[in-house]
Amino acid sequence: WMEHLAERKGLRYNTFNGIELELTWEDLDELEADIKESELPETQGFFFGEDSDDYYREQDLQFIREAKAELIVGLRVFYNSSW
Repeated sequence: WMEHLAERKGLRYNTFNGIELELTWEDLDELEADIKESELPETQGFFFGEDSDDYYREQDLQFIREAKAELIVGLRVFYNSSW
């Protein structure tokens, strides 16, 4: 999901691994809606499984709440993947 967001924002990279992606309130709203509607894209790999969306759902929603709280006080929020 984050890699697709980076592409929509026009970021160009050789590999998405290690890219810092700034998240806006609108990005977080979109992510929250996709999580709640089970619309996250399917992915494969060692750290992912068929139930990973359900497994991480509450953690992901908690992240969104905390990220929005940071934005409210004027801080910036970034996503950085590492695999």
